[in-house]
Amino acid sequence: TGKGFPFIWTEAEQLSFDQLKDAITSPADLILPDPSQPYVIRTDASRAATEKKYSAIELEALAIWWSVTQRFRSYIEGQQFFLQTDHKPLISLMKKPYRNARIEQWMTTLQQYNMIIQHIPGRDSTTADALSRYPVNQPDVNDEDAP
Repeated sequence: TGKGFPFIWTEAEQLSFDQLKDAITSPADLILPDPSQPYVIRTDASRAATEKKYSAIELEALAIWWSVTQRFRSYIEGQQFFLQTDHKPLISLMKKPYRNARIEQWMTTLQQYNMIIQHIPGRDSTTADALSRYPVNQPDVNDEDAP
C-alpha cells in the first residue's frame, strides 16, 4: 500500500487470491502431443552454473540446441516444426556462418531438422519465460553434454 492509502481486502480480493493460489499449487494438466497438429517449440535462455561465461547469443543458441536435439527430439525428428525465440539475431545464424566454434557446431547439428524459426518479441514470449522462471530440479547441461 502507498502512504496515505488504506489497505482494503474484500471478498473479491480473497476470491482472486484463493483462485490464484489453487492455480499455482495444483498439478498441471498434462496431455500427449497431437501429431496431427504442427509442433511449436518456444525457447528462452537461462543461466546454469556451467554457462556463466556464455554470451547472450550463446545462451540462446544453447537453449535451441538442447530443446531440439535433447528434450523434444523424439517428437520432432522427421517432421517440420516451428521454433520460436525472442532473440532475433538467432534467425540469421541458421542462414550464415558465425565466428564462434561452439555456436557453429550447434547450428551444424540443427541443420538436419526441418524447422521454421520465428522471432517472438520477449513481451509475447511469456510461455517460455514462465517455465524458465519456475524453480524445478533439472539437471544442468554440462560442457561435456553440449558439443
